[in-house]
Amino acid sequence: MAKPTTAQKLETFAQIGQVPFVQNAFYELGPTFCIHSAITADPLHVIYIGIFGYHLWGATKKLIEDNHGSTGLDLVDSRICRIPTSPGFSHFPHGVTTLSRLTKKDYQSIMIQLLPCIMDLVSSDVVTCLRTLFDIAMMISNTSHTEASLNTLEQYLIQFDGQLDVFRMEKDMDFPKMHALSLHLRGIRWHGAADSFGTEHMEAMQRCQGLRCIKSEECRGANDTSRHSYGQSSHHSSTSEQQFWFLF
Repeated sequence: MAKPTTAQKLETFAQIGQVPFVQNAFYELGPTFCIHSAITADPLHVIYIGIFGYHLWGATKKLIEDNHGSTGLDLVDSRICRIPTSPGFSHFPHGVTTLSRLTKKDYQSIMIQLLPCIMDLVSSDVVTCLRTLFDIAMMISNTSHTEASLNTLEQYLIQFDGQLDVFRMEKDMDFPKMHALSLHLRGIRWHGAADSFGTEHMEAMQRCQGLRCIKSEECRGANDTSRHSYGQSSHHSSTSEQQFWFLF
């Protein structure tokens, strides 16, 4: 008898909900306990770096290039680089269409500046879909919520799912981070505002420690790739302030 292929194994795993022969102790605690409820969605990786940075931003650039060629992307760069600098936001003097693997601050700055720069280069459905995502990101980043604001967020999530059809023609929108977007609503209801369970402060502290390592004599010249990566990171608060966030 032939051994099952990898695809057949994956299909079997999906049907039973877990890897065979691995006992999940949490499932033995009864139907009232759900270990999955302990997992919260992270706005940094789900929205800014994930849905927008790795998916919708690339799909938007592809739509512009398909409709207008490289001239369209050059036009986007020329418009964004002329936007004046503003405290708290990244400035892109050489444009944004060729950049990749940016920080949350950079992607957030692109989201804020993008729509006026592409309104005549893509369809109104694309602009509307992106605007809904940006509204969702702003609502999730609020430090306080009411039942009315959460109900509004739920309506925006439903609306966004319907508007994604304009991007589904370009690529598959069924990926884990898109699913995790809807989990923010439950996470806020159960755990409070997103800044209380997001990973942004912890990752900022990691960058501070990395910068200290790179500047030290021990690590100088040891890893050019790491130095280049940290050098592109946006400015963060002092190490003492990051330690404060770590403790509280």
